[in-house]
Amino acid sequence: MGQGGKANQLYDTRDHKHLQPFLLFVHAFAGCDTTSCFFGKGKMKLVKLLLQNDSIRALALKFYEPDCLEDELLQCAETITLALYKDKEQSSSLGTFRYNLFSTNLAKAKKETPLECLPPTSPALLQHCKRA
Repeated sequence: MGQGGKANQLYDTRDHKHLQPFLLFVHAFAGCDTTSCFFGKGKMKLVKLLLQNDSIRALALKFYEPDCLEDELLQCAETITLALYKDKEQSSSLGTFRYNLFSTNLAKAKKETPLECLPPTSPALLQHCKRA
């Protein structure tokens, strides 16, 4: 059984051949033994995002380019992270989205928002990308 009493779902790479190039990216970006993970955002959420969105797949391929600049990787990672956290307002940056999410949660709940539920800051995401 998975989280919430749901049955675990397995993906067979033979059924999803178009996802084969992204397996290492999903494993490293969503968290593994050597990289941190985003709280509440597991590998399956990232797989579903890759299945649904061609532009996210194109951004993920940047992580395989050995000569890709750090700034480019950070921009790709920010876009993927915003999509992972379902930024409906199309925020201009991760910092803006993080602030808006915190403010909205604080106004609705009238209590403290658990900080682990927020996306990472840009510097933290950059360090995450370097490890991934």
